[in-house]
Amino acid sequence: MYEFAVTPAITQLRRPGVLITEVAPASLAEELELGGGDRIVRVNGRAVRDYLDFRFQTAGETELTLQVKKPNGETWELEIEREEGEEFGFEFEQIVPRQCANECLFCFCKGNPADARPSLFVRDEDIRLSFLYGNYTTLSSITEDEMKRIVEQRLSPQYVSIHATDLKTRAYLLGVDEKRADISGKLTRLLENDIEIHAQVVLCPEINDGKILEKTLRDLAAHYPKVVSTAIVPVALTRYNTDERLTRVTPEFCRRTISEVEKLQKEFRRRLGVTFAFLGDEIYIKAGAPVPSRKHYGNYPQIEDGVGMIRSFLNTFEKLHKKSRNPSESRGAKRQVSTICSSGRLSP
Repeated sequence: MYEFAVTPAITQLRRPGVLITEVAPASLAEELELGGGDRIVRVNGRAVRDYLDFRFQTAGETELTLQVKKPNGETWELEIEREEGEEFGFEFEQIVPRQCANECLFCFCKGNPADARPSLFVRDEDIRLSFLYGNYTTLSSITEDEMKRIVEQRLSPQYVSIHATDLKTRAYLLGVDEKRADISGKLTRLLENDIEIHAQVVLCPEINDGKILEKTLRDLAAHYPKVVSTAIVPVALTRYNTDERLTRVTPEFCRRTISEVEKLQKEFRRRLGVTFAFLGDEIYIKAGAPVPSRKHYGNYPQIEDGVGMIRSFLNTFEKLHKKSRNPSESRGAKRQVSTICSSGRLSP
């Protein structure tokens, strides 16, 4: 079961409170006679939507009132006193992701075969998962309640799929109207409240590249350091995604993109002191170009988006190689090693 990222589904929650799945032995929770299947509905009179709410509302509190729904339908009101920093001993249900309501041209779900496992078709659009795991959202369906929550609970940073700051282009890519695609006011509000943003551009040849990409990067860099970084990753197409509006990424396109973005990167490093705009590793691979140095990536702000993973791997491998080398071996000596790749096969 999933909640869709549109106003009715978010303002009318399907299940109130947060479910306890497990209680630690000899914990405060066990002392309170709480267990798996109980649902915490309110903390100090405030509604609880998920475990983030619970943690936020209980943080630093030593005197609490919990409203708990028992599996048999009973409602318990518990007055609690605890030591500062004392853990409750709860394990909670995982957050059920809210799904995206956009129709993005390049959505990875469209590239999956029809018989792929169901989890590969979950298109999450969830500001909670963005904060917790770095999942990207478009903010196109975000509600006022969610905006307030980000600010109040300091759910920072947020990872936002911008794709283009040119409104017409962004609306085209997301498959929505321009009113819904326009998140400029939402971004301004988050930035004014010191919520950091990591941006993403899924680069689609002949749609949001060239001058539109340059505009996007300059517009975002104007908000540095609150917009911390931007990842530019190439659209991924498979034989199952046959949308004629999309053009495949070629080596020539990658080489041209590297050349164009490198000019901006040099400008950003000179003006901002950081690279700011990072190209996905796949662009360098497809172009047959060398992967930038460790210094280029700073603290790897977009590594989970496939930006800097190869450089990190190469540097780690080199350190391991130096550490494991037998002092008696000559520097040019050949050694056989095996690496485990994503396909699960071993290669010498």
